[in-house]
Amino acid sequence: MPIENENSEIIYTWNCNTVDVYPTHDGLQNVVYNVHYNVVGGINYSTQPIIGSSGGTQLLNTDNVASFIPFDQLTSEQTVAWTKAAMGEEMVLAIETNIANQIESLKNPISITKVVPDPPYEAPIE
Repeated sequence: MPIENENSEIIYTWNCNTVDVYPTHDGLQNVVYNVHYNVVGGINYSTQPIIGSSGGTQLLNTDNVASFIPFDQLTSEQTVAWTKAAMGEEMVLAIETNIANQIESLKNPISITKVVPDPPYEAPIE
């Protein structure tokens, strides 16, 4: 289950369920070394949801796997915690701020694209 964090009215959901593993590493099997994350932030705004998102990958330090958790015992909460810890608070805040800015731009756009209507079509008179 993805992890949610409510910040103001935006709810952030972190999904870190897709990972890359070393099949064997220091005598252990399926050691997670890279996490593919997807973060979605959303609000309910005037009867409809508005969302922003960000995704990427985060390498994990596998130099010290003293607290190794077998792959079949991993949880979403654990992979999210590892990912955020590897990123650091500043990067986590930057990702969530970027999503908040996306949402704000959708709520209050500074520019929109419109199409100028063509005049009604009139068939040529023969």
